[in-house]
Amino acid sequence: MKKISVTVCLLLLATGLFGQSGLPDLKDVQKVVVKNYWGDQNIKGISRNQGGFKLSAVYTDTSKQQQLLEETELMQYVTLYKEKGTLYVLARQPKGFESIDLNLQIPSDLQVVSELFKGGNIFMKNLDKGVEINSLNGSVKLKGIAGYALVSAANGEVDI
Repeated sequence: MKKISVTVCLLLLATGLFGQSGLPDLKDVQKVVVKNYWGDQNIKGISRNQGGFKLSAVYTDTSKQQQLLEETELMQYVTLYKEKGTLYVLARQPKGFESIDLNLQIPSDLQVVSELFKGGNIFMKNLDKGVEINSLNGSVKLKGIAGYALVSAANGEVDI
């Protein structure tokens, strides 16, 4: 089995999500909150002139079959919304033992809050405003984090 990943521009996803009322202004986003139950989170910071928000996701079902989440399917598994300068990326609660791996590329000048409720690994790099992480089961690996790192990790290891 090979892991398939596709990058979908978050702006396109937001267009689908907010198509009725127009595209929200994502320039005033100061924080990104990422939450999921099972699966890995891979969050990479880049400079704003290198590109915008990008999101890819891989769904693994209970028989460990991995599935590429196309843009139309992604919205069945991941909810995106913006509220008061915060962009929320929320994976749905799993049905049985299934997981959703989230890969985000975001501007490095955003604060990141990450929660992993059941299990998986969190990888973050090149983030300038600090990170807050709450992980129940799994490892946390941080590289190139400026500002601060507040990590609560039970039943796993932390590599900073």
